Amino acid sequence: MPQTIPSPRSACATQGELPRSLSALEANGPVTFVEGDLETVALLGTNLDNAIITTKNDAALLSGMGGLASYQDCTKPFRISQRRITLRFDASARVNLALTEGHAGANTVLNTLDPDGHVSLRIEVNEEPDKDMLRSLQRCSKEPALPQPERPTEDVISLSAVRSARDRWANSDSGLHLNDFCIDQGRSRRRTLRHVGRNRAWPINPNVIASFIEFLFDRNLPHVRLVPGNGFVQGDLCRGGTLQKLDSILLATSPSCQFALDMGDVRDCWVSKFGKASYLELYSAD
Repeated sequence: MPQTIPSPRSACATQGELPRSLSALEANGPVTFVEGDLETVALLGTNLDNAIITTKNDAALLSGMGGLASYQDCTKPFRISQRRITLRFDASARVNLALTEGHAGANTVLNTLDPDGHVSLRIEVNEEPDKDMLRSLQRCSKEPALPQPERPTEDVISLSAVRSARDRWANSDSGLHLNDFCIDQGRSRRRTLRHVGRNRAWPINPNVIASFIEFLFDRNLPHVRLVPGNGFVQGDLCRGGTLQKLDSILLATSPSCQFALDMGDVRDCWVSKFGKASYLELYSAD
């Protein structure tokens, strides 16, 4: 995944390198920890109007300008917003929140840190009403201890996990399927896909992904993009824009959003189908 964002003004992303860890944040300036969790982020985000909201993992980046759509935790039906940024999250996910300096001054960026200290979600504000929202967050009296990460289990598939995936597949709506990505970014789901049953999920060659995305843009076909972070997925509805390829990076830009995918980090690609919905699921090496 590229560490810098090309054409930031047209793509609405922050210019320059995006810090990926607590140590990188501290190297750039003061870090102020605040009380809260993903529910705090979700509730705050619905009150923002002109923020830059970015999710970045090892292979993909999704950045949009505006605010979050209606509150959507894992217990609610999945809805993709037509105009705002969708955030679906697991309220029990373990995170820390920290304010850092942005283009608009001190404490204008809210960072969500995972248990390893990686920054998976970043919200930067520029206007006074949005700044006031961040200033309203309660500071921690002392630096919180980062929760110990839950290490991935060995790549062994239990029979009970396979049975559970098969049994609930047909009766799960899009929201329940997306919850798999909120829980562990889809790691457990990835191990069971080949066992869920015929015509439910099947692998395809990752080399066709670039051509497929080009087809969507050439035909101006609306599609939903979802990028998982620690305990959540960020999504938007893409209705076109400009698509270009920079080495192994596919970069899709429009005036209010940017999506980047490093095909060099994609190891597995699956098509999944449930009800009337079809998803293209991309997985990195881990």
